[in-house]
Amino acid sequence: MTSLRNFFADPRRAPSFLVGALVLVFIFLMIRNAGIYPLVFIDEWTYSSNTRMMPLSAAQVPSYLYFKLYQLTNFCGDGYLDCNRMLNSALYVLAAPFVYLLARRVAPAWVAVLIALAATLSPNNVYTPFFMPEAMYYFGFWCFCWMAFVFADRPGPRRALLLGVVLGLLLMVKLHAIFLGPALALFLLFLAWDGRAAEPARHKLYWLLQGALWALLALAAAMAVRLAIGYWLAGRDGLALFGSIYSGQVAYTAKSHYPVGQLIVFAWHNMQGHLMLLALLFGVPLAALAGSFSRLRPAGLPARRLQAVSVFSVLMLGTVLGVTIMFTASITGLAASDSTARIHTRYYDFALPLMLLCAAAAAYAPAPSLRTVTRVLIAAVVLLLVWHGRAHLLHSFTPSIIDSPELRALSMRANLFNIITAVTLVSLLRWAWDQQKGLRLFFTLALPVIVGCCAWNAAHEVRLSIWPDTASKAGLFARHYLDRGQSDHLVIVSQDIGILHRARFFIENPNAQFMQVEAGQEADWSKLPAGYKWVLAIGAYVPPDGARVVAHKDDLLLFQPPALDARGQRLDFTQELEGYVRINGLAGHDTWGAWSVESKVELEFGRPLPKRLGLRVEGRSFGPNAGKDIVVTVGGQERIMQLPALNGDVTLHFDTDGTATRVRFKVPQPTSHKQLGLGDDARTLGIGFEHLTVIDEAQQ
Repeated sequence: MTSLRNFFADPRRAPSFLVGALVLVFIFLMIRNAGIYPLVFIDEWTYSSNTRMMPLSAAQVPSYLYFKLYQLTNFCGDGYLDCNRMLNSALYVLAAPFVYLLARRVAPAWVAVLIALAATLSPNNVYTPFFMPEAMYYFGFWCFCWMAFVFADRPGPRRALLLGVVLGLLLMVKLHAIFLGPALALFLLFLAWDGRAAEPARHKLYWLLQGALWALLALAAAMAVRLAIGYWLAGRDGLALFGSIYSGQVAYTAKSHYPVGQLIVFAWHNMQGHLMLLALLFGVPLAALAGSFSRLRPAGLPARRLQAVSVFSVLMLGTVLGVTIMFTASITGLAASDSTARIHTRYYDFALPLMLLCAAAAAYAPAPSLRTVTRVLIAAVVLLLVWHGRAHLLHSFTPSIIDSPELRALSMRANLFNIITAVTLVSLLRWAWDQQKGLRLFFTLALPVIVGCCAWNAAHEVRLSIWPDTASKAGLFARHYLDRGQSDHLVIVSQDIGILHRARFFIENPNAQFMQVEAGQEADWSKLPAGYKWVLAIGAYVPPDGARVVAHKDDLLLFQPPALDARGQRLDFTQELEGYVRINGLAGHDTWGAWSVESKVELEFGRPLPKRLGLRVEGRSFGPNAGKDIVVTVGGQERIMQLPALNGDVTLHFDTDGTATRVRFKVPQPTSHKQLGLGDDARTLGIGFEHLTVIDEAQQ
């Protein structure tokens, strides 16, 4: 016990302890995430397909840096999701040292370790199993934060440019980083204002010009890096700032025609949910952050660090939280699932550890305590939010692991929710009585309990995704049954858009198309897109008459639509003929027709051939095959035909039982150009097919 106490009494051991703990956290994340099926299917499909199946120039979102790194998953074959999880977990854990370095500026080493581990074990890590840029963005954001405070230590034009470069790189991980730009500009202006006492001889507005210069340099560097690297990786398409999906989202939100007053009502309701959630999880840090602004003034270095952390946190969190609330308000009612009951913490929870930094700065930075009256008033407001949240948060807002892993973690077990509420209330009351002791009680009691409860619930929620649903199983079956060429012509049918995206994710082909059936309606197979030859229907659907059913079990149906009737048709071998016939033994079609490249050619028609069949063959023979006997077999009957070197036309007659679907041609002497000394083409050619006409002689 004494040796353990001595170990934790030595701050020099903190970094090595953090490294060991992060290795364990990485192992924990990998085990927890193993075997998880995707959940966020529209987003995961977008990022997976843009990363692995499309050139960067065709990417729908401008996350070029993310796509370039995660193209490594292509080396993993069918295990690409496991490689994605490994990359996500590694990047997520690698952000912790930057959190530690920032916390170390304002708190003792062991408290900084606690903050770094709490950040890494937060519910936000539920995004590490998903094929999305959240983990890389989390890592990039904390690199950006660390760079911002490196700048704060010694501000100047060069460091402003470097800070802008980091922001520009972050823009190519996730476009949402664009909202950090205004907050960064205001922070640089604050640093100029805060440092004005160091140059008293300057003009009183010199700080404003200096801060504006820093902000201009940083934002210009960010945009220059974004456009330059975007052009380098994706060409002219890389210069588009938003990409097609985000441009579409802008148009989608623009559909909202609510008056300003109504939008304010929506925003107010949604904001209450966010504030209640923050109060329950970060009650004492929220109070400390509010209190830090009661003494915002020029001060010595330690107090200036506290002020800088507080200002930076308010600007960053305030910006992304404000954008999140207004976005939610603007789309309310546009779709059935869009409402103010959705708490989208996923758009700002990467920045929530800033709350812990503010609490640490208030607890350990040598700054005067708040006046008792001020402290009690702030605590009363936060306590009201906590109590209101205890009564209404889970009833008025929708817990979702995708939208808000924090709210979902709170909602899963009533006893753990009550424990979290209790420790938050106790630490808040202690803070109202004694500021320093309340803050330290938060770090020693409330924070470990909250992190532990949320991590337990989040792990349980993630593991629920280990079992595939019907859509996942259907997509996996189709992917392994169909080859790439066949899935290029696949239509996925369902009444649920989520099921459609889920199935396509596993099929892994962006050319597969959707056909959404209205709920409660039968599928109208006549509306299948032209040229698509395979159908994967997920639900209680009946295949059309004459369809070639490959698999039909429970709610999975894979079939080929009924073939076109070849009777009376003059089939043109300069085109694809799969709607009528499946062909083996022919080369690809050319401007004149198609050559046989094997000793036999087989045509399998989708519908039975006529009993009294006339088969008119227009074509040619290659080399020594000219004028030779070609054996043609239909329904067990053989006929002989001959074709000249050019422009042959032969009609054969067969009497069948009406069930024959195959026509076979036996090539007399397959020969290549190379064998004849006419070139290097080694294909063994024989019969050249130009047209084939199926004649029903019984109707003539």
